Amino acid sequence: MPPASKDPLQRIVAYDFLVHAGESRFRPSFESGPFRDPAVDPLSPGQPAWLQLSTEPGGSPPVVRAALGWYPLRVERRRALYAPTAREANTDGRAPAPCEYEFAFTGPPEALLEFRYGLLTRASDAPGPGVRFTVEAETGDGSWKTIFSTVTAPARPFPFSSDGRFYRLVVRPFDVGMRPPGDSWHSARVDVSAWKGRPVRIRFRTEALPEKRKSASPGFYRALWADPVLLAPRPSSGVRQDDLVLIVMESLRWDSLKAHGSPAAMAPRIDLLASEGMDFQRTYTNAVTPRWAIPVLLTSQRTEAALRATASLALLLKAKGYRTAAFGDLSSWLSAAPDSREDGFDEIHLSARGGYEPVHTIQSAVDWLAAQNDRSPSFLFIYVKDSSHEAPPPLRFWIRTLTGIPWGADRRAEWRYHAQAAYIDHYIGRFLAAMDLLGMRDRAVLSLTAIRGASFPRSPAAGFSEPEIRIPWLIRHRTLKPGQKAAVPSQLLDIMPTLLKALGHELPAGLQGQALHLQEKASDSPATSPTFLTHGERGKALVWDGHYKYICRRLLPARETAEEIYDLWADPRERHNLARQDRALLARLRRAMNELSPDRSEIRLVFWDLQGQSVQGTVACPGGIFSDVSASGSLSRAGPNEFRFEVASSSGSVRFETVPPDAAFILRMTLDQKPFPKGRLRISKFGLPFSELGGEEWFDQLKSSWMDGLAEPWPGESGPLAFLGRRPVENDPGGEGRSP
Repeated sequence: MPPASKDPLQRIVAYDFLVHAGESRFRPSFESGPFRDPAVDPLSPGQPAWLQLSTEPGGSPPVVRAALGWYPLRVERRRALYAPTAREANTDGRAPAPCEYEFAFTGPPEALLEFRYGLLTRASDAPGPGVRFTVEAETGDGSWKTIFSTVTAPARPFPFSSDGRFYRLVVRPFDVGMRPPGDSWHSARVDVSAWKGRPVRIRFRTEALPEKRKSASPGFYRALWADPVLLAPRPSSGVRQDDLVLIVMESLRWDSLKAHGSPAAMAPRIDLLASEGMDFQRTYTNAVTPRWAIPVLLTSQRTEAALRATASLALLLKAKGYRTAAFGDLSSWLSAAPDSREDGFDEIHLSARGGYEPVHTIQSAVDWLAAQNDRSPSFLFIYVKDSSHEAPPPLRFWIRTLTGIPWGADRRAEWRYHAQAAYIDHYIGRFLAAMDLLGMRDRAVLSLTAIRGASFPRSPAAGFSEPEIRIPWLIRHRTLKPGQKAAVPSQLLDIMPTLLKALGHELPAGLQGQALHLQEKASDSPATSPTFLTHGERGKALVWDGHYKYICRRLLPARETAEEIYDLWADPRERHNLARQDRALLARLRRAMNELSPDRSEIRLVFWDLQGQSVQGTVACPGGIFSDVSASGSLSRAGPNEFRFEVASSSGSVRFETVPPDAAFILRMTLDQKPFPKGRLRISKFGLPFSELGGEEWFDQLKSSWMDGLAEPWPGESGPLAFLGRRPVENDPGGEGRSP
């Protein structure tokens, strides 16, 4: 996308057409509701980026998210107005009716109309004549005047390789500037200051051009108007807010920096950044996979709560007038997040997989900054992914980081990690230089962190060792004294509130992180170190008071739990597991982890061979509420903490979860209006009999491991039976999916 023309005035968005899309006049209307295409990962090998199209909530007229770009190198995902322009095969050359969006508003002074437009096509469609994009404004006498008009034709497929292998293997090494063609966004800016202070109507019109050939294969064009806004000069009394740039690396050990004790300068540009502001030297991650760490970082909520959070960093800043954009290979985050999570970003620039993610990510961010230098303020979220094993870092970075003969797999893995860190550091340095060139050093809050570290060799606490879960966190701002080192413990959850505080904004309620001080003060350090929780692929770890580390691993498919405890003060290498030596400490750490991240449990009640009788029951949770309640028979709720059920068939089941997961519940059941026989109720996978005294109700917290699972009828047994048990429900911080 070519950069927009320079404008000496600092401008703000005076009217956002996408926000007012529901008030627009749309022709023609959709007969079958908003259009929806299946969302396809635009960065998957062999998948065309132009299939990425889905509607937002709100119905018609549809606002969609569409991905266009130089596939598979760069893909820009934007919110846009959707205009269907069908191209049917016919012999008389007639084109379908045009599509129009009409908006009415009062013209702001010295206004500029800025928008992007693009055309989505399918790979199976034959190239056609294209679509005419027209913007019209109503004149004083009621007629319409064309203020913008152009024709865009669909791109022809790249003749050498559909997935870009030819480009990566042949063109890229010689860097000749050649790019494979593809559907992409085009930008435009129109002066509409003539309508200053009076009502005006503007119409966005798309029209498919007639097919010239007598015989044409059927196809379908999707015309898009992306990010249409009216820009007006910023009031002279307004104070320009600082920009925010957040750079997140997929992996970087906290001790890779010279400021943290590294003997070699593997990342000199990041080292320089650490010396220019605040360096948090004891920062822990809360999730080791991008799918979960990015939502945690942007919402200051733990794991699953992060995907349901309504206050993200991008949403909050966008509400305050920021232009927001995300850059990098964010496909894993986008596949896990609901559609609403993207609302905070005006643009999402997806970089290709294939080893050149740092190059494309940083270049996209620099291009965006150069095009937005007349806007204020801005929020850039830059995610730099590690290079894949199929495309290692360039040779010069391997040579630069070679410190000895790489004997053994651990030494080779460490060498690769250092080469990768130097590779990413080089391009981060280019971005920092571009910021200085554009004059952003004095008007931007810059923060750099990582999702996880790395360990060579792997320790007994593999996956949760200190080098793997401790990460760097740096902040640079003109108000910060250079060279500050903060010893106060911090975590990924603290980054969002701390950055909001640095920008001078109020913090929303309900954040699980805290805003840390950005000045060195002895009183800033808490009396005791806080407790940190980290989620991994198959378990979680707890750093308790900075002293003990408790690791709870979930082993599948047996679902047994392996527990480890390490004394970080006496055993910094984490060699001696204390879980079996100190049972009192184990109980305290279990309780602390359960308070921060309780394991979800689904309660199952299964009935068998009721012999024509019906079972009625009531389940109450005095100290909590029920969630995900289902029953094979009738079900009625009597408030959030009580429900009733009835199973009248020969067999059936009832399932529910309690919130919090360890809340006790009370179960009462009757069989044909009589108390359910105690001897016919089997508990857990062992088929234990009902043993509670007092007869007609079950009261238990189901906390012991022997309560897991359901029993089966004994051989030859018949008659009404009920089976009660618990099934662990896997939290999914590793992106592996829930248990079946």
